[in-house]
Amino acid sequence: MAIGMAGWKEVIAALGVVLSLVFVGFEVQQNTRALQATVRNDLATVMTSTMALIRNIENVFLQARLGTVGADVVGSFGMRAPIVDPGFAEAFGAANGY
Repeated sequence: MAIGMAGWKEVIAALGVVLSLVFVGFEVQQNTRALQATVRNDLATVMTSTMALIRNIENVFLQARLGTVGADVVGSFGMRAPIVDPGFAEAFGAANGY
């Protein structure tokens, strides 16, 4: 059974479709990996920023406990007086690198 010219055109067209689908599959896979890397990077950035914010809040509260923060900062947290014995605050600060 011989394939005529029209048959060869169909075979070539079918191969083109298959190769196009393979190409699209590789492109989708590459795009997915790029998006995953972006999400991981964004997550790391958010985590780093959050940890820095927590560290800053810790510093403000420690300074408030030690009485070394201005009243405006202490008032913004609703604190009127040190909430911990100053000796404990000094030991806590020394133990945590403040």
